[in-house]
Amino acid sequence: MEACELMSLPSARVRKIRTVTKSSLDLEMESNRKKVIEKRTQLQEVEEKLFSVEEKWIKNEINKDTYDRWYSIYSNEMLNLKGAIERLSNDQSKAFSILEDNLNLLTDMRHVYTVSDTLQKREFVNRVFDSNLYHENGIYRTPTMLGLLSHNHLKMKEKGLLIYEKKEGLHQEDPLSGK
Repeated sequence: MEACELMSLPSARVRKIRTVTKSSLDLEMESNRKKVIEKRTQLQEVEEKLFSVEEKWIKNEINKDTYDRWYSIYSNEMLNLKGAIERLSNDQSKAFSILEDNLNLLTDMRHVYTVSDTLQKREFVNRVFDSNLYHENGIYRTPTMLGLLSHNHLKMKEKGLLIYEKKEGLHQEDPLSGK
């Protein structure tokens, strides 16, 4: 439990993650808005092409096979564009709200671990230590640890809670911190 307490992030770090995440989400939402405008323009162009094909078929300028082929192509293209518009138009505020509601939990990892059920605790340990936590000579050891939570690994070692022998290249970046 004390190891979980030492994994807790300082409030300043959580604020930084929140700020970087919010600006990242804002940029993505702005990018999505631009893509929606572009997709709507493309959709309008395809609808006009389909209308043109329908007019030609009504005027007997093309045969049924040609009409069916182009109708199928344009209908599929319109369906794909409508799907893309719908996906890009999704309100990201719900995702940010969930993140916002849970981000402060990083300041109290003891609480996160304590209120978790057995399966959640197992998943927590597997994620934090990349499934590499083992017990040897009366102390927990790991070659891998989520970088975001490893800031006090030397204190954990001093207190005889955990020996973290870094394996270079794994978990060096803080998720959502922009680093």
